[in-house]
Parts: sequence; structure tokens; C-alpha cells
Amino acid sequence: MAGSVTVGNAVTIANNSLTVAGSVTVGNAVTIANDSLTVAGSVTVGNAVTIANDSLTVAGSVTVGNAVTIANDTLTALISGYAFTSGSVAITTSTSSIAFDNLDISSIREGSFFVHNVGSTPFTVSLEISPIADDAYYAVDPSYASQLVGANANVLLAITKLGNYARVRYSLLGQNTFQVFYNVQGS
Repeated sequence: MAGSVTVGNAVTIANNSLTVAGSVTVGNAVTIANDSLTVAGSVTVGNAVTIANDSLTVAGSVTVGNAVTIANDTLTALISGYAFTSGSVAITTSTSSIAFDNLDISSIREGSFFVHNVGSTPFTVSLEISPIADDAYYAVDPSYASQLVGANANVLLAITKLGNYARVRYSLLGQNTFQVFYNVQGS
């Protein structure tokens, strides 16, 4: 399809392939169950969209005013052009160590570690960056060296230096319970 189509009712697409190079506007539900669908133009749907095909490639834009159901095996989503990843670890220990050792930051645009001290004993954290996954190459980011995390307090460590790997080193003064989170937005 290379032109423009406006549909006021439900649309079911079940053919082997469909290529959209123009624009499609649908005022009701759309069900896509074909083997492949490539969208190079734009699709605007005012109601629900169900995608059950083997692959879906969107080079244009798809706007949905209601629910989207995706029954594919995998889905990669870029929100506003950047993927977002996060993780966390809860730690209860009296031993100084490292959280998120060798976290790959080579493809991120923005990132941070968030440290939440659940305990009553203060401790310090440092952000370390390295060009390779080797302890001998890690250097402390001077902006975040020995940051004090007070009792029941929080500290944010923004990843602002270039490198391939990052980690958080924590130094405890006794038994403690805390959480370390990372949030990164990739390219």
C-alpha cells in the first residue's frame, strides 16, 4: 500500500505480508496476524491494536489511542528513542565490598546509582569507572569519592564520566542494611 487509507470500522489483517509506505488511519480496532508487517509510513489507531505476527518492523510511527496487545515472542521498545534499564540489590553485611561490579555502561547516554541506607549506621560509597572489566583499571570518580550515606538517608551518584564499566564501592563501619539501584538510559 503506497497511498492513504482511512477506515471507520474494525480492520483485520491476516495475509502473508503487508507493507505500508503511506499512512493508515483507523477509527476502531486493528488485528494484525500476518507473518510479517513493515511500516515505513504512519499508522494511527483510535482503539485497540492486537499484534500476533512473527515479526513487526516499524520505521515510521504508530499512534494508538487505546490498548495494544502484543503476542510476539520478543519485544524491543524504544521510548522517545532511548531504551531504559534498571536494577537493584539489597545488601546486609558488615564487610566492605562492591555493588554492580563491571556494570557495562558503554552504550548509555545517562545513568545513575541510587544508594538507600535502611540501617542506622552511616557508611561511605564511591563511584568507580573503568575502561575494561579489570580491578586494576578502576578509578574513583572524584565527584563521588567517599560520599557519606547517613542513617536512613539516600545518596545519588550520577554517571557523568566516559568509560566502559562502572561500579559502586561501599565502605562500612559495622553491620548495615542498604539498597543500591542503577538506572540507565541507552542509545
